[in-house]
Amino acid sequence: MDMNEYCLNMMARQRLDDLREQAARIALRAQVRRGQPLRVIVGHALVRLGNRLAGGLTPMRAAA
Repeated sequence: MDMNEYCLNMMARQRLDDLREQAARIALRAQVRRGQPLRVIVGHALVRLGNRLAGGLTPMRAAA
């Protein structure tokens, strides 16, 4: 009887581990999909860099 309980416990643990791995993969895939494309990220970075460079040469206006 102890062996059956042990086998049942091991099967349940393996099933839970499989489900946790699957959930982690789904969460990672969803996180990657929500991200912006690389061209958008690079474009924003270039705009920020240009604003910083221009800010050193011309006076910056205060936001209204």
